[in-house]
Amino acid sequence: SYSTSHASCQALKHMMTILQAETSFPRGRRPREKQEKESSPQKRKFKLEKNDLLFGEQTIKQSKKKAKKNESSHANMPLGNYSLPLGGGHVRFGGKNGKEAIIEAISFQKLAKGTKLLGVIREVNDDFCLVSLPNMLTGYILPSKKGSSDIPLRKQLCSGQTLSVKVLKTSTDKVGKGKKQVTRRRIEVSIEPSDINGTGELSRHELLRGRIVSVEDHGLIVDLGDGRKGFCKFSNIEGEYETEDVEDDNYSADVSKRLLNEGRTYDFVIEENASIDSAKILPLSLLKDETLATRALPSTYHPTLQDLQPGSLVRTNVEAFATNGLLVSFSTIFRGSISSSHFGANWIPSNKSEKPEEWKSVFEGNSRTLMARIITVDARTKVIRLSIQPHLLSLSKAEKLPPPGTVIENATVIRLDHNIGALLSLPLLEKVPSNLQPSLARNNSFAEASKRQAVYVHISKASSSRTSEESFNKHYAPSTKHKVRILSTTHLIDGVATGATATEMVDAHVLNYEDVKPGNIFRNVPVCKNMEGGSVMVDFGLGVRGIIPSLHLFDKSNITSDYRTRLKNEKFKIERKVDVRVLNVETKAKRCFVTAKPSLVKAKDCFDDYSRIEVGQRGTGFISKIDSKAVYVTFFNKVYGRVTARSLAAELGVEDHLADYHLGDVVKCRVISCRKRVGKNLETYVDTESEEVEHGQNCGFWDLNLSLHVDDSECSDNELGIEKAKKMSQKIGLRAGAILPSKSMKVVELIPSIDKKRENGFIPGHAIVRVKSKYIARSEDVSALPFIECKIPFDQILDSYQNEDIATKKDMDSFAKKHLVVGKKIEQKGLLLHYDHKKSSYEYASAVGKLPVISLRPCLVRNAHESSDEGISKAAKVLLPTCETNLYIGAFVQGYIHEVNSRHGAFVHFLDGVVGLIPKLKKGVTLSKWETVTCRIEALDVACRPPKILLRQSSSAEDLDSEDTVNKKFNIKAGDKVGKAEILDINFSRVNLKVLDEGFPSNRTTRVRLHMSMAESAPLQCVRHRPFTKEETQIEEINEGHPFYKWKKGKILKQLICVETYVLQGITFIELSNMKGNTSNAANSTLFQSPSELKPWTKLSCVVVRFAKDRQGLWVNPSPGLTCLVPSLEISEDIKVLNNLQKYFKVGDRLDCIVMNKKNWQKHRGWGLRIPKLNTEERSQTSKVNDTLILSWLLSLNGSDTTGILKKKRGELIAGRINNSMRLYRPPSLMLELRGGFRGRCCITELDEPDDWVNMPLGRQEQKKFDELRDIIELEDPPMLHNGDDIDVASNNDQTESDVPGYADGEFVECRVLEGIAADPVVEVSLRTSRLEGDLDEDEPPEENELVSGFVVNTNKKGCFLRLSRNIEGRVILKELADGFLRDPIASFPMGRLVMGRVKAIRNGEIKTNKKISHNVDVDLRESQILEDEKKLQFEEVEVGGKYKGIITGIEEYGVFVRLDKSNISGLVHKSECSDVKTKTVHELYDPGDLVKVLVIKKNTEGRKISLSMKASHFSGDDSSDDSSLENTDVDSDTDAEMEDVSNERDKRYGNETVNSDDDNYVSKLARNVNNKEDDSDTSDSSNEGSDSEKEDSDSEEDDGESDVLKKKQTMDTDVGFNWGHNPIQADRHSDSDSDSSSQDESSDDDGDEVGKKSHSSRKKAAARRLEELQVSKREKALADGTADDNPETAADFERLLASDPNNSEKWIRYMAYYLSLADMDGCRRVAKRAFDRIDFRQEGEKLNVWTALLTMELKYGVDFEETISEACQQNNPKHVYLRACELLEKEISCSENTTHAVERADNLHSKMCKKFRSKKKVWIAHLSYLLKQGRHQEAHVLLKRALGSLPSYKHVETMSKLAQLEFEFGSIERARTVFSGVLAKYPKRLDLLFVFVDKEIKAGKIDAARSHLRKTAENTSNKLNDKQMKKLFRKWMRMEEEHGSEEQQEEVKDVARSYVERRND
Repeated sequence: SYSTSHASCQALKHMMTILQAETSFPRGRRPREKQEKESSPQKRKFKLEKNDLLFGEQTIKQSKKKAKKNESSHANMPLGNYSLPLGGGHVRFGGKNGKEAIIEAISFQKLAKGTKLLGVIREVNDDFCLVSLPNMLTGYILPSKKGSSDIPLRKQLCSGQTLSVKVLKTSTDKVGKGKKQVTRRRIEVSIEPSDINGTGELSRHELLRGRIVSVEDHGLIVDLGDGRKGFCKFSNIEGEYETEDVEDDNYSADVSKRLLNEGRTYDFVIEENASIDSAKILPLSLLKDETLATRALPSTYHPTLQDLQPGSLVRTNVEAFATNGLLVSFSTIFRGSISSSHFGANWIPSNKSEKPEEWKSVFEGNSRTLMARIITVDARTKVIRLSIQPHLLSLSKAEKLPPPGTVIENATVIRLDHNIGALLSLPLLEKVPSNLQPSLARNNSFAEASKRQAVYVHISKASSSRTSEESFNKHYAPSTKHKVRILSTTHLIDGVATGATATEMVDAHVLNYEDVKPGNIFRNVPVCKNMEGGSVMVDFGLGVRGIIPSLHLFDKSNITSDYRTRLKNEKFKIERKVDVRVLNVETKAKRCFVTAKPSLVKAKDCFDDYSRIEVGQRGTGFISKIDSKAVYVTFFNKVYGRVTARSLAAELGVEDHLADYHLGDVVKCRVISCRKRVGKNLETYVDTESEEVEHGQNCGFWDLNLSLHVDDSECSDNELGIEKAKKMSQKIGLRAGAILPSKSMKVVELIPSIDKKRENGFIPGHAIVRVKSKYIARSEDVSALPFIECKIPFDQILDSYQNEDIATKKDMDSFAKKHLVVGKKIEQKGLLLHYDHKKSSYEYASAVGKLPVISLRPCLVRNAHESSDEGISKAAKVLLPTCETNLYIGAFVQGYIHEVNSRHGAFVHFLDGVVGLIPKLKKGVTLSKWETVTCRIEALDVACRPPKILLRQSSSAEDLDSEDTVNKKFNIKAGDKVGKAEILDINFSRVNLKVLDEGFPSNRTTRVRLHMSMAESAPLQCVRHRPFTKEETQIEEINEGHPFYKWKKGKILKQLICVETYVLQGITFIELSNMKGNTSNAANSTLFQSPSELKPWTKLSCVVVRFAKDRQGLWVNPSPGLTCLVPSLEISEDIKVLNNLQKYFKVGDRLDCIVMNKKNWQKHRGWGLRIPKLNTEERSQTSKVNDTLILSWLLSLNGSDTTGILKKKRGELIAGRINNSMRLYRPPSLMLELRGGFRGRCCITELDEPDDWVNMPLGRQEQKKFDELRDIIELEDPPMLHNGDDIDVASNNDQTESDVPGYADGEFVECRVLEGIAADPVVEVSLRTSRLEGDLDEDEPPEENELVSGFVVNTNKKGCFLRLSRNIEGRVILKELADGFLRDPIASFPMGRLVMGRVKAIRNGEIKTNKKISHNVDVDLRESQILEDEKKLQFEEVEVGGKYKGIITGIEEYGVFVRLDKSNISGLVHKSECSDVKTKTVHELYDPGDLVKVLVIKKNTEGRKISLSMKASHFSGDDSSDDSSLENTDVDSDTDAEMEDVSNERDKRYGNETVNSDDDNYVSKLARNVNNKEDDSDTSDSSNEGSDSEKEDSDSEEDDGESDVLKKKQTMDTDVGFNWGHNPIQADRHSDSDSDSSSQDESSDDDGDEVGKKSHSSRKKAAARRLEELQVSKREKALADGTADDNPETAADFERLLASDPNNSEKWIRYMAYYLSLADMDGCRRVAKRAFDRIDFRQEGEKLNVWTALLTMELKYGVDFEETISEACQQNNPKHVYLRACELLEKEISCSENTTHAVERADNLHSKMCKKFRSKKKVWIAHLSYLLKQGRHQEAHVLLKRALGSLPSYKHVETMSKLAQLEFEFGSIERARTVFSGVLAKYPKRLDLLFVFVDKEIKAGKIDAARSHLRKTAENTSNKLNDKQMKKLFRKWMRMEEEHGSEEQQEEVKDVARSYVERRND
């Protein structure tokens, strides 16, 4: 027909396209016809027709003979209408006629890159996966670099998942050495969508590989590779699924629930009706495996070979038979093959020579059409392999194979692969597999063969020795039988096991360490090695070995003798065989420990699992540890228990177990108890029956108690008798409170008292007594346990003790011995106080665990006896509470004082571990220890077990009578109706009522009340449009929204209902409610007893009772005593409202809220806040369970829409609350709380625009280590509303508002969501202005060599990491952090510091949208790289002999490393080149960071290394100016010598007045001598001869040079304010002319006499030497006692001081003063510059101090004052610098001779400062202060107008106030009053301004004026001050009158206050 021919035509066209794209080139060569150049379209067309594979003949000539043979084979086979040869690629044709086909196996050698295979995930780990591939191959999946590499593979794949994979590469590695060297082959495959889906067009018929990118509200976003995306709705996912990840993802493929998390990989399909071409995001579906198994490719679908996917189900037609399979075709154009190994059935040949041909008859007739699944596709070689195995067709698990280690007898060979291996049959299955194809299942032969499973034996596993191929082929001929052992069953695709027939493998004890199980017995295991220490190693075979420790060679290991040694050497000789039993195995470490003890090997009962141990069971073990308390017995698999010493003594009479038992002894034990513990506390046990499933085996650890008392005569075969064993293993039921009659307790032993370890005092001892169990146990337990051992503590003998009896532990023990005698029975009655509820009869019999406690206190015994006998008597009203007693508030209880704590009070103990507290306020600390007391319950918390009780001591029995009287007066209960009630009084939270119904009692012991939460009122429907004023929020009054609005005293309330009654302190309280049943808050008509009564998502009406701390929300009451929290983010989404809740809500407002699901709320809390709970003190005040509930008002307003809670979408504008206590996520960052419990993260780069970034915007942030302990903070505890108290709700409205600096904790901000979330509850948000305006584009990456700014993320020893934007991070290596040496880079570059650097390189050039970091940038922070434009010194420019400056970067033992200045070149200075003098170590000469001068002595061009020298002789002729940069860096002996020479020369020049540096007045004397203008050279004698004369002349010339320099400057005041000695510096500016003239006269006299001259010269030299020695001695003494640091005298002293504390500005300023005292201003400047470099950048105040000192020096002696100001502004806050400079100029005016010039300079600088910082009030105030101090009042007021015009309005008040204060001090008082009056008139509520005004009046002596101001304000009724402000006002007034007024004036204040109170009441 036409349609058929048309379809054929279309198919042919499509096949032609395939042919053009895919032409088969044998062996990779192109045919010659294709190699010729085609010159014209006609020629190309002709050749195409000639070689058309569809209609013509293929004529391809081959050059090689072998290639010709192969090609001729293919050519002889007809191609027909197919593009592929028969069977596809890798099908050989041979035989006699050349037409017999053989399907070549897909082996490792034939796998090529790009081959696609079907695989099953076999094993999943975090960093690799194992995949089972066809033909028993194994592939490896490694983390992909393309996908989300940060997600572990465990969260991407699951075990048992069937997926197609693509081969990436195959590799062959050799492992081991020598004979043990083996070849390891590895196939690396990929599951990436881009590799599997390809780059062509997508088809709706094929499976599409997809990786989940994110989980959204309604579905999944899926990455399909190559930029293609898909979206899968949740409704399109078949089966059950979970959208949250779990820790253990290792689930099998048949698990119904899928895990849908980010990174998870599945195969999707395109929806049927979707448009593929136009859709940017493809709609997908995720089908179940059952659905995918039936989804086949349609016959009309013709994909290309590259797009054909393994795993596709196709309908095939059998074209021909091969010797080992079927040759099939499908989809009209494709051909493939099905190997016989993938039939899913195995036939056994009839004899050795024949091959099984029976299977060919199966595929005849209808069976020639089969459904098959593609398992291999190789487009390059045209290989297509298919499979018809049932488990692959149904995508299910294969039939279970025999487990590894199983030995199969007479396994028949099914198939022989020559020279490779053999396939052997396994036993038949019981039934035919259920998933066979119907056409094949009907064939009996195939059905029978499908039940036969197989095992494959490789040739290497066929024999112990190397087998020849001929021998193997002959021995394993088809139908032969062999004994085979299963090795592995992991080939999930083929469904075939691997095995071995080699004798050593079949007969081996184990195959690997996994086969070795604890407790297994192995016979005749050979010894292979005797180890050191006495241990022996045995060999299990196949490389598995075990170790016999020396303790396990014999049963008795403590015997040492020559016979034992000979026996050991003989029994454990190498290759001697022994019997062993496995103790434990460490599989991963491949270690196995066994025992050779005959008793353990022969033992029938062994413990190897705690969970299978039963009480009463017996077992054999060995002693592994012995201590003073117990003997520890170990069994198998590291199971161990203990036998207590007390048990040994009680059962076996063992007095000294340390001597009777030894390590290694074999013992038989009986199990007393076996329980799991969750902590170190012996009482914290887990009920294994109920909780083991939930917690698993890893929860806690096991406690196994044993007994060595094993009576073999009682039973046989390890059974005690079923009845007795069950009875003994049960928990015995003792009765707390049971009374023991007299003489029923016999004292066995007295245990003395012991001292407490950590505190003073002692723990009383106890007596062990034996009691007949009939007195304290249940009747059914008496027969099982006749006696029970108990203890009587020494503090339980009497009701009270004398102090002398309990003063010390010796006194206590002596007292106990008088009353308790060992061996005698006790005459008194006893009372069982408490016992261990979980102990069994075995444990009591063996004295294991804690003993029951008995009390002999007469009062307790009498009360218990009377309560049981008299029933309702008065004594019965005093309870002895236990955990099961129904306690209530007001009940009387009796117990004893266990401890008295000075901080808390007295702790009272009762029966069964119940504890109560008599608090300190209730006089608990006055009670005596161990005294019996009767108390009354004041408060109770029954939520705990045992309950928490607050007590008050009852002094008499009057309380009992009063309670009974009250209960008899009336009987009203909850739910009763009350007709009328009159309001007696009303307060803010409660109304006291009087019931008017007849018969209702009215007395002092009855109180009727109505709480505001129980009152009818209209709920608030929305946030108030007009916020309350500040005054309104501070006044607590009943306004329109309050439930008591318009209620007043005397009003009658009708139709009330009782909601609760209770008694407290003898008073009966009745709570009423007036709510109607038809109102919106009818749910609150009853009082809620606990939060459990309120179901999630139910509506609830509440009343606001308090504002939570730090704007966290509102505390509300749905009923009295039940407090709930409405978080701020559940109140409003308006930032203005959230930051000012107290302005928009008032206490008393009624809100209709929704109860939130606490579990759902906690699930998203992450690391945020946790739900607040009541503290202990507040819990003790109520009897109800008061667990905090979370409510939402927004949900009620929005109609319960939870969209805003559950998800946060990208681009959404939301509100957040800053939480600086939250654990940081990827710091530095700002953490925020978001609605729904989410935590938001604002990256530090998203706080502000990049141009507005500041340094350390978040302060110091330190990431805390959490082992999850500091990831939450506490909310403020909710207010406790007790039923009997009136609640005074006070809002903190008296706090004045202030500007919040930075990002204040608790502040609400508006932010934009940048990234939505999937499973991680962290939302990325931004606070940038541009983001808030809608810009969501990511920051552009920087370019190379660009200057960038960033914040420090982390600094370590290797470098620094920066964050340039949210997704761009930078890296700085250590040497590029700074030009100089950094001693502590971590401190210099803290987290959050803002830095600038230059980009070196961008390591990741492409943005990866699925990663959080898109770029990694290398940055250089060195200042030389950022600022310098000079060309760096290159290595080629360095010359040998050149001199360069450099910095020391490192010091080693062999030398010093120096980096040349302005270069990156470093060289080594050998220690021999460091100094002209030989030194042992260079550490004493230099420090890292020192500036030095070096000489290049050697240069290695090839290695790019240079050798340097720092010898001083190399630089002796250099200009000193070149070394200026090196000054003050090193202080050596040469410098000291020069300083001493200068000092001696000064002695000569200034005569008798020696200028000694040790002198206290050294600085003053030096200044006086510098002031002297006489020329000292005139006093010297020109006739002096010899070297002395020449030296004096040269020194005189140098001094003249110095004096000329000093004359250029004015005389300097060198008194800088520092104390160089012990006395203050006293500068004396007057010269001593007498001393000078005297000195000159003596000099002239000496010159006249030559002899006198010589003697005088010698005396002078001797004096100089003595002076030098004296100075040296004094210096050494100062250094020794540490006083040298207090009074530094030399540069070396200062250098030493600064080396230890470089951040101390005072020391730097003293160092500057030292140089200033030497008149060396350049040196002073150098010191200042060094200070700026060395002071840490965080110490801004210290730097500013040094700058201030430098400014002072420049102002006084320098000429660069303005330039210094400019430099200081660059490194400090400019405003602070200008303020300091102006202050200096103000001081300069007072001491300057030219006042006019100084004033002009000060005016100019002040004007410049105000112009520069016109918006800063401090600069204007400083200028005003300067003018007023100068008396220029008119100019000051003109300046004030300018200031008010420039400053913001909110700064005017402070500026005016400061001006008024200055007027008080420097101007007119009247003007000051005028200013203050004007300010107060405008701001009448600013009491702080008023108080400043009053203080200034008092300081000025104007008391009457101050009194007048206060009186005027107090009596002014229009100022609207609230009560709290008026209270402050009167307190201030009264304090002033007490100090400055009289008693009459004080009374006046009181009168004014009284009048105010009366006025307020009216």
